[in-house]
Amino acid sequence: MYDSVDAASVPPLATRVITGNFAIFVNFMAVKYFSLTVVAMVINCAPLVTMVLAAPILGEKTTLSQVVSLLFAFGGVLLMILGGA
Repeated sequence: MYDSVDAASVPPLATRVITGNFAIFVNFMAVKYFSLTVVAMVINCAPLVTMVLAAPILGEKTTLSQVVSLLFAFGGVLLMILGGA
């Protein structure tokens, strides 16, 4: 029923566990010290950050329509942040 984990998979699994736990910790600390609205906006910007980092780290190709969509999304987030001040 259960398969053992081979030795080559242990370091990536350990890294994933550590970074996942760190992300959860940071999320709870953010909710503790910031308003829930700000935390929700930052968390929902994850797709924007993913797209920005996908090109240099993974070598993904982005199209013009994706870049325009990213700029519109970033502009919307910026309007929400500046409008709430």
